[in-house]
Amino acid sequence: GAAVERYRAYKGTYPETLDALVPAYLREIPKDPFSGAPPRYVTAPSHRIWSVGPDGKDGDGVPEESDDLVYAVEPIAGS
Repeated sequence: GAAVERYRAYKGTYPETLDALVPAYLREIPKDPFSGAPPRYVTAPSHRIWSVGPDGKDGDGVPEESDDLVYAVEPIAGS
């Protein structure tokens, strides 16, 4: 999450994909400890990164409806 926020602070926009963070913001994209795959990331309608969580099922990053572990990236005020 912090790498996405740093990218936005520097570039003025969110990255389209997590791959855009390598190598300037991250050495590599970390793996989701529950799936072994990269974490999920979407830019619309909100910017969020998530893990499938302990149940191993992707709930589209909606923690109220799933076991996903979600980091919501908040827009910078005034943008």
